[in-house]
Amino acid sequence: MKVSQSTTPLKELKENSLRKCLSVLKNIAILIKTLCLKDKFFSCKQREGQTFDNYLTQLKTLVTTCDFGDQQESLIRDRMVLGINDSSLQERMLREPSLTLQKAAEFVRAAEASKEQFQSLKGFASSSCVNAVKTSVFKKNYK
Repeated sequence: MKVSQSTTPLKELKENSLRKCLSVLKNIAILIKTLCLKDKFFSCKQREGQTFDNYLTQLKTLVTTCDFGDQQESLIRDRMVLGINDSSLQERMLREPSLTLQKAAEFVRAAEASKEQFQSLKGFASSSCVNAVKTSVFKKNYK
């Protein structure tokens, strides 16, 4: 009878130890997952050819998995400024004393739009030159 009494506390001790070990392992797994998600957010950079709005959406999606609380907006702004492809635009935003996420997004969208317009005008100008050359060659051969 004494044997069964001595094994019961040992069995409970083992079960409690196992529960504690599992609890510690679960907490470690959660911590590792959180750290990995934060690393993914902090290392996110705009890919070549990726639009700004797509990049911003990617950052906003990543930040929701990181549990940053009320710092989400400022961290998105910081990551956006540091991860954007355009270094001159980065410099401009870094010079801005009270840069908000909204203001930074406006800077980038305006720069992206003007770059697209410039490329469009550049393409239009070169196609006009080509058409002008074609016209003069055509007239010369058939006069």
